Amino acid sequence: MVVYTAVTGDYDNLRRQPSNVTNWAGAVAFVDGPEPGDRMGWQCRTIANVSDDPVRNAKIHKVLSHKYFPDEEYSLWLDGNVVVNFDFPLRQLVSEYLSDCDLAVFKHSRRTCIYQEAQTIIHQRLDDPGIVRQ
Repeated sequence: MVVYTAVTGDYDNLRRQPSNVTNWAGAVAFVDGPEPGDRMGWQCRTIANVSDDPVRNAKIHKVLSHKYFPDEEYSLWLDGNVVVNFDFPLRQLVSEYLSDCDLAVFKHSRRTCIYQEAQTIIHQRLDDPGIVRQ
């Protein structure tokens, strides 16, 4: 299993994860900053540069974990500023919640479909409206 994140454009700072996570899983951070190496318990790798937009460069890793970690049975994405806040072993999280799932995500607190999300993105000017509509 791998726990992974991506940090671009100095948007977030890597945060050390607790031992109940790192004892069972590798921790990989895709970064566009200084040289790759180990930082804050993360094995840092150079981020894919697929766009002029640093946010897109980070998200490509989020949605294509199977491409970046083809040998891992499970992958857990964490936003760059998140620290896992449960005290049981990561192995328990996998066995109880992920063992019979191909994908698990949190239910959004306010929106129920991708079209509502698209309208919010456009309204808040988080991306190009033409790209979002496409």
